[in-house]
Amino acid sequence: MAWSLESSGDKHKSKVIAGSNLCRKALWQLVFTIIEPKQLRLSDRIVHQLGELLDTEKAAGRPVKLVRMKVAARAARLLFRELVKS
Repeated sequence: MAWSLESSGDKHKSKVIAGSNLCRKALWQLVFTIIEPKQLRLSDRIVHQLGELLDTEKAAGRPVKLVRMKVAARAARLLFRELVKS
């Protein structure tokens, strides 16, 4: 989920170079469709935690793209823990 920065001279590029594109897209869709819209949030423990993180980070005035990435990374960690438990 982490960005890597490539720069040379006048060009500055940031891109994700590791991990599954499909997994990354699924996490972004989770953030955009379930966690970000307050009225669509499920009454699930994990969604509740991620929603609170999103709301507090946005209220602090952090850049929205960075906040979404942070929420997606936290979602990946929480969902991995749930998979390991079961």
